[in-house]
Amino acid sequence: MVRGWVLGVCVVLAGGCSWDWDHLDPSLGPRVTDVPAVTDGMDATTVDVFVTPMDTGGMDTAIVSDSPPLDLGTEVSASDVVPDNPPLDIAADAGTDAVVTAMDAPTDLGRDVTDVPDVTDVPVDAGPCGGCPSGQTCCGSTCADTLTDPTHCGGCGTACTIPNGTAGCASGVCTIASCVAGFADCNHFAGDGCEASTVTDPNNCGACGTMCTVPNATATCAGGACAVGMCTGGYADCDGLVSDGCETLIQSNTNNCGACGVVCPGTQSCVVGRCTTPISGYAVTTPSPVAWIDACAVPGAGRTLVFQRGTEYVDTLPFPVTFWGGTNTSYFVNAAGYVGFGTLFYNLTATPALGPYTSFGSLPSSGTPAPALYVIGADLTTGGGGVCIATVGTTPTRSFVIETLDAQFTGMPSTHLTFEVIVYENTPVLDILYNTPWAEPAGVTSFAAPSDITVGVEDQQRVPVRAATYTGSVTAGTSVRFTPMP
Repeated sequence: MVRGWVLGVCVVLAGGCSWDWDHLDPSLGPRVTDVPAVTDGMDATTVDVFVTPMDTGGMDTAIVSDSPPLDLGTEVSASDVVPDNPPLDIAADAGTDAVVTAMDAPTDLGRDVTDVPDVTDVPVDAGPCGGCPSGQTCCGSTCADTLTDPTHCGGCGTACTIPNGTAGCASGVCTIASCVAGFADCNHFAGDGCEASTVTDPNNCGACGTMCTVPNATATCAGGACAVGMCTGGYADCDGLVSDGCETLIQSNTNNCGACGVVCPGTQSCVVGRCTTPISGYAVTTPSPVAWIDACAVPGAGRTLVFQRGTEYVDTLPFPVTFWGGTNTSYFVNAAGYVGFGTLFYNLTATPALGPYTSFGSLPSSGTPAPALYVIGADLTTGGGGVCIATVGTTPTRSFVIETLDAQFTGMPSTHLTFEVIVYENTPVLDILYNTPWAEPAGVTSFAAPSDITVGVEDQQRVPVRAATYTGSVTAGTSVRFTPMP
């Protein structure tokens, strides 16, 4: 029997088997001196070179075909076929991987060739995502971890949206990763995102849970810091400190009377926010000694409150006006037929409600706007002429006129009411006058005050409320003067 190897020829003779080193297969090439082992490079598509140490004698270098030219892991016995390890192919890649060709004979005792790591096995059945790592799902053409990906949170296509913030995803549930500057998640509910403005929210000012509290005022939050909002009636923030809020009672403070910095002169006191020389009341006389002034015809006159009902107009007086002993620099006029002087008022939201013409009724009354001068004091709607405002004369004896031109009782278009108020520079008297166009309801020749309309002056809110009321009849040509009494 003849047995052959790649490395040599053994002939079985009667005396046993001996190696014939001088009769090597010529196809293996010439005999050469064995060299140290070399590193196996990346497999080529043709052959690998490896060194086989011969057991005795010289060393030969052999060249064999690499079949297939892809070595995986440490080379094992010849003709072994092993699964992919680790299994890089996806599940759909069935069967076994490359055939591993043994490069070294088991009897090879010399130095060997070092095998380098094999190339990465490319999945052959990857699908549209090209194969997703373990724990990820193919969503369209993208691999996503549906437990942590905010664009596929809990499932493909389920995107998280966080108002005023950046979305996150944890265990497949939308979360808040971060909030934009100036906002915070104070209720710990991802559904409304970063819902609190730490810049403007007085309940979360600067940070969640930081609540603003300001004495005698409504607290606000500005730029993330607590601030004073609207002061409680009769108080003001004169020192500018947030900590003590609206600390000054401007109703009685002679250095801050009615407003911060208003100092009452001489012996005047601060009474309900006005520097006041006390008076006992007003004397009511009729007729007034002054004539009607057509404010709408004065050059430069202003006009306001056109076609209005219950609306107010506020402005600055051209000169200080004394009312109930107090000096005032501002005024307001209401379309309901009354005016006020100063900055501190009460019951301005009150509306006339007494019949037959829906007036404020008799004065004094704790529920009526005050301090105020009532000329008609009823539910009126102004016409196209509105209210004309003019200053006439020269300093120091100027007159200030507020004229309502052709108003009507609301809902009674056949009525026509024209009236005015005149106040004076350096003189504390007040005059009210009535003129044409004027028309009472059918069957009425004049109005009776106070049963039909409200005519008079009422003091600021105090106990008891003071007033001076006109109780006569009113028609076109009527005039009434109110003179303060010491």
